[in-house]
Amino acid sequence: MVSNLGQAEGLLLYLLTIKCTVMAKSSFFITSLVVLVLTSCDDPIPIPVEVARPELVVVSNFTSNEAIQVTVTKTNPVLEGSNREFVLDASVKIYKGAVFSEHLVQKNINDGDFVYYTTERLRPEIGTTYTIEVEAPGFEPVTATSKIPEAISILGFELFDVAIQNLNTGETAIDYRVALTFEDPANEENYYHLNLFQQIYDFKVVELDTMITGSYLQVWAFDDFEDTGKTPHPLGGLLLHDGTFNGQRISFDFPVSITYDESDELLGKVFLELRSVTQDYHNYYIDISEQVSNANSPFKDPIIINDNIEGGSGIFAGYSSARDSVLINQ
Repeated sequence: MVSNLGQAEGLLLYLLTIKCTVMAKSSFFITSLVVLVLTSCDDPIPIPVEVARPELVVVSNFTSNEAIQVTVTKTNPVLEGSNREFVLDASVKIYKGAVFSEHLVQKNINDGDFVYYTTERLRPEIGTTYTIEVEAPGFEPVTATSKIPEAISILGFELFDVAIQNLNTGETAIDYRVALTFEDPANEENYYHLNLFQQIYDFKVVELDTMITGSYLQVWAFDDFEDTGKTPHPLGGLLLHDGTFNGQRISFDFPVSITYDESDELLGKVFLELRSVTQDYHNYYIDISEQVSNANSPFKDPIIINDNIEGGSGIFAGYSSARDSVLINQ
């Protein structure tokens, strides 16, 4: 079974890819409509429309000591609507270096609402190159290569300036600042994805005792970040590169605000994850973040998404992860 966090990330990536591809193609559709309106009704001019052939969309972010999980969908021509479909008859193979490792096995969740392919034996290692090959009837085969970079340790993680406010809605808001410190390796380009999660417990009171009934992690989504080199990730967190702090000890802080209902929710730990990611990972999500920010601006040019899938689209990229956690001192 895929982990809850991995499953959620995979599903969000799938939905996000749908949205961004639709935006990239909507510009052509709008242009065609404008041309039709401006053309004389007495002398219609036929406009040839080239229907693009569907291609495979492969998405996988993988890390060390965990199964590689891959979603395979297909693009639809713009005139056939925006919905994506999972490709159920794909052959997905992984190579470790130049040596074949294994065929990935298909899994599904909720009777096919979400379908993915996963390794059963292979657990990738840091620094080793992996290649994915995906084939499916009616599509061009696709390939991509990536590896997992070295992990970067978190040297400091703390919360400060904690403020609690009871809202008129009956909810409670907690504001605080997060401080992070880590050491960037010198003489090389490094890319990061910083994630912050608030653990929230659901509870009910049974015979004066508090009973925990469930829990979830709320990811912190950043708005536009003022510092150069820091960009909000479209699924939460920040994307960073070391162009302005190469080889230095980097320390920065940022504000966080959490709202919850004290009548049936309790706050747990705050989890910090510092991912060391590849350049492909960083650039792909930078482009998608910009595409999402332009989603409500039909007159802006579509963003070209730079990916590393040869013959198709999507992303196949490794990352390493360092984690830490603290409790909010209320």
